[in-house]
Amino acid sequence: MNDPLLWTLKETARQCGVSPRTVQRWVKSGALSAVQIHARLIRIPSAAVRGFIAQKGAESLPVNT
Repeated sequence: MNDPLLWTLKETARQCGVSPRTVQRWVKSGALSAVQIHARLIRIPSAAVRGFIAQKGAESLPVNT
């Protein structure tokens, strides 16, 4: 599988089964690490997403089919 190191808000949201706005809130609250590329451009490390999911537990996130 070709897995990029940095994901967009949209890709992160898809992986977690939530909206991009929810991912923005997670980043803003500090619950999810992100990299600020530009003033309005952020990317989320895929390892951070995996860690976030593992920490929260699969039962607390929607199932992404």
